[in-house]
Amino acid sequence: MQVTDNVEAAQVEFTLTPGPKRVLSSASHGWEGTLALDISVRPECECRHEHQQVALQSWRQPLSVRALDGSDGWRTVGPGARVWLPGEAQYFQLKRASRTHLIFISVARIEQILEKPYSQANLERWRGLDFASAAVSAIVAAMAVDVADDCPAGPLVGDSLAVALVAHLDAGPNHTPGADSRGRLQAKSFERALEYVEANLSEPLRVGDLARQAGCSPKQLSRAFR
Repeated sequence: MQVTDNVEAAQVEFTLTPGPKRVLSSASHGWEGTLALDISVRPECECRHEHQQVALQSWRQPLSVRALDGSDGWRTVGPGARVWLPGEAQYFQLKRASRTHLIFISVARIEQILEKPYSQANLERWRGLDFASAAVSAIVAAMAVDVADDCPAGPLVGDSLAVALVAHLDAGPNHTPGADSRGRLQAKSFERALEYVEANLSEPLRVGDLARQAGCSPKQLSRAFR
């Protein structure tokens, strides 16, 4: 399936195969330089996308993903978010059904909001970083509610939320808790814990044993599984 919209005269495409179960979009509501997608995807879904805009991806449930070439094997990514920058590519498979929010924002709109050239923004500091942020989650959730309600106030709410999101991202990741500080595990550690569970289903499982397998404290493990 393809979802296409013009954002500041630059075409945004997001391609999933097979198509999602459901897509809600802000495309028809006139958000300035911004496209919000609320996507519920099917199991065994593939994503093939090269980003032309800045994109914020947010998910609320663990994702089982692997590269399309299968070189890295399946890994579990805990709930969180990621910023994708122009020129970056997403080529991966999803193992289970999931719900993802994607917010595409054009470079021109970012420059307008920040009143400075894109090259002077701090967005590059987010490259390759999976993170958890209550502020980002709240902004994205508000966008999703507005789109689901058919944007009753027109583009005003969406435009305001886009400004808040860009301003937050421009502040940089230093104020945003990373995986370790919020108790989330690195993907390999999470996989080791899950493999231990699967290999010992017939035995009593203790948090301490799982934490040792993952190389973290029981408190970190409990937060990660929540």
